Amino acid sequence: MTVCLKFDSPAIGVMSQSKPTAASHPLRLLDYLTLNVYWFALSFLWNSMGPILLPAVVSPSVAELQRGGALGLISALGLIAAIVVQPAARGVE
Repeated sequence: MTVCLKFDSPAIGVMSQSKPTAASHPLRLLDYLTLNVYWFALSFLWNSMGPILLPAVVSPSVAELQRGGALGLISALGLIAAIVVQPAARGVE
């Protein structure tokens, strides 16, 4: 059983139990197709970042011999940010 807690008033510490708001039915074929459409769109957007956008941004500001290292560093920093921000955003939710 899942218990969701919500604040009933702005006073600190006043909480009550409420039922989860998510649907409890199993996913249907249409639900899976909808998720796949969103996944495809996000993949199309973000997978263009590495091979197309980042080299275009890094090229004017970094020497040619250091471009590979700069691209690797930018990619690694982005991955580290994702590892830190996603769990933190879940905690804030």
